[in-house]
Amino acid sequence: MSRGSWLHLDDLRESWLFLIIGEAEKPDHHQDSQSSIAEIEYWELGVGNPETLVETTASSLSGEHVHSQTELLSKLLNELRTYRYQGTVLITPDRSTIQRLRAALVSGDVETPSLRGFAHIDIESQLQSQFGQALGDYGLAEEEWRRPRVTDDDQQRVVNTGTVERIWEVWTQVYRLVPGNSLEGVAL
Repeated sequence: MSRGSWLHLDDLRESWLFLIIGEAEKPDHHQDSQSSIAEIEYWELGVGNPETLVETTASSLSGEHVHSQTELLSKLLNELRTYRYQGTVLITPDRSTIQRLRAALVSGDVETPSLRGFAHIDIESQLQSQFGQALGDYGLAEEEWRRPRVTDDDQQRVVNTGTVERIWEVWTQVYRLVPGNSLEGVAL
């Protein structure tokens, strides 16, 4: 095998999945409750490794003929299924991303929802514990995320707007300074 093709294959390996979810808060019907119920409106998924972000995909309630949160979550789980039990690490901006996703899966009608088969790392915790920083220090506070856009054509495809790429860039800047055992993630 030539050296060029080996490097090419190495660039295409898929070790990391970067997941971002966005939601709209709806007030809870209980007057005395401080909590709110949130519906996930979109997700973005980036597949990559330390050298490159190989692929990105997104889905939203605004397009692609996805009409419910259940359909949106089912589509996400179908995307994730390929990478389960492959030693892939699911990387999220913060711990609450996984918590919100789990809550949506529990309250939804998704058939056999599971996140098992992945290790999980949240970037915010690593930035705080290892560097005393936050994603906001990198211009990535949640309110600065750009939601996926829907194309104007008749297919109404959902197009990634770059937030997942920015998360990947931050992670590739810092991961080499994170202790090795933290890079393994926590089993989901």
